[in-house]
Amino acid sequence: MKDMSERCARVLVTSDCNRNCPYCVNEIGGLAGAQRVSYAEMMEALRYFGEVAVTGGEPMLDPPATAAFIAGAKMANPKIRVWLYTAWFEQRAIFNLLPMIDGLTFTLHGPVKDFDEGRLMLLQTMAPKWPVSFRLRIGPGVNSRLLIVPSRWSSIRSFGLGSEDCALPENEVLYVLKEETYAQDKV
Repeated sequence: MKDMSERCARVLVTSDCNRNCPYCVNEIGGLAGAQRVSYAEMMEALRYFGEVAVTGGEPMLDPPATAAFIAGAKMANPKIRVWLYTAWFEQRAIFNLLPMIDGLTFTLHGPVKDFDEGRLMLLQTMAPKWPVSFRLRIGPGVNSRLLIVPSRWSSIRSFGLGSEDCALPENEVLYVLKEETYAQDKV
């Protein structure tokens, strides 16, 4: 396999999600062209990447499985940079994962519920205490009443519903983990 150290493997570790967004990229064709791989195949491929974006569905619905995937990625390639993409913030689970990752991308989906606002505030409070990059993505339908502290985020970006917002960046390769093999391989 050719060296892809400047490239990112975007890996959907689960299709499970608690949001049901009408504009979900996974539901509107965003997975076209994705390579479906087993856990073992993914670990082999990660040896040749410089970065992995762990995403879903919602990877934080199963923190132990997400932690196992990240640990496996680090074993397969100790130099790999790991980004966790999530819209679900549970403090203890995130605290356990922060030492394993290089960055966290938190996405706000609209309409925002009270618990989303509380999670955003808690995450903004803890962000300066950790030596990882925190990025904020703001989706359609997010109201402007939220208190966002720009200095707490390394980047803040909104996204829309257009196909250009769903396009895979040129330096990324999209993988979908076969969940049935992941459940067997992670134990």
